Amino acid sequence: MTDDPDPMRGQPPSTHLGLRLYDEGLSIAQMTMLAQRAEARGYDIVWVPESAGREAFTQLGVYALATRSLRLATGIVNVYTRSPSLLAMALATLDEVSGGRAILGLGIGHREALAQEHGVVFTQPFERMREYVSLVRAVLRGDRLPSAPLCRVSQFRLAFSPERRAVPIYLAALGPRMCELAGEIADGVLLNWVTPTYAEYAVSRVRVGAERAGHNPSAIRIACYLRTAVSGDSSAAEAALARQLTDYIAKDFYRRMLEESGFSEDIAAVVRALPRGTEAAALTVSDRLLAAVALFGSDAARRARLEEYRRAGVTQPAVAPVGATQDPLESWTMAVDAFAPMRDVSDP
Repeated sequence: MTDDPDPMRGQPPSTHLGLRLYDEGLSIAQMTMLAQRAEARGYDIVWVPESAGREAFTQLGVYALATRSLRLATGIVNVYTRSPSLLAMALATLDEVSGGRAILGLGIGHREALAQEHGVVFTQPFERMREYVSLVRAVLRGDRLPSAPLCRVSQFRLAFSPERRAVPIYLAALGPRMCELAGEIADGVLLNWVTPTYAEYAVSRVRVGAERAGHNPSAIRIACYLRTAVSGDSSAAEAALARQLTDYIAKDFYRRMLEESGFSEDIAAVVRALPRGTEAAALTVSDRLLAAVALFGSDAARRARLEEYRRAGVTQPAVAPVGATQDPLESWTMAVDAFAPMRDVSDP
């Protein structure tokens, strides 16, 4: 863990709220407007994922120049597609550009996607993650690099002085082993598509890892993406959420996690329909499964559901909007406003 200053540490947990900002049919200019809107309405972190869309650090650099206090997190970048040295360079650059607001979210990704899209062999993910975290931290501190038999980086030093010698690092986790590793070596964990009950279980595994490493478990930050769709058409909102959930059910990690959460029969129905395409499979997503992992319905219902995650131990919930109207910007703006901690402010 790091000793980095956390500007939110002394504030009540209810003030923590993040936004997952994803280029779902949105332009960079539109996403920048959303980041500014989120900051003006009291969000404290923007998380930027990376898959086949725009590159994460470049996006965050744009948002850094357009905002003042919003913390800027990769959510997540992969430990197989960049070297530890390059990751440290990108992180230190973002931290300097933003005036010390960067957060590094790391993940291992999915075996098939890494092979097909990047030509990367998915091996020893836990050991690799441990090496990456130790190497990135050593580079930021300017220390001698630790032994890294998998990454094989033996010598690297930044050619500039970083804004901070310690930057928060979160690990994306689903299973108990990665949750424990996050508690052991990271400053936080990032959960995704979990039920409140599974979030509570994940928090318990993070605690196990922290205690094993001699860390204070309460100092580990628990972030979680909370999928939501806001629309005047409730059926359209639920259909949009079901389509995105279907895409994740097709991935082994998420399918197993949801099965272990008590939805084996529901998942089996979706899997049987997947050969017919996402649209057909999404129609088989059960109401109880969707209600267990997504936030929709009335304003009060969405906010009440968010509080369930807080009670489960999620200290940094992150609203993850899904477009549910023909205009993606309209849909995302409605979602940002619906959950905003500060609701009565003028447009940025």
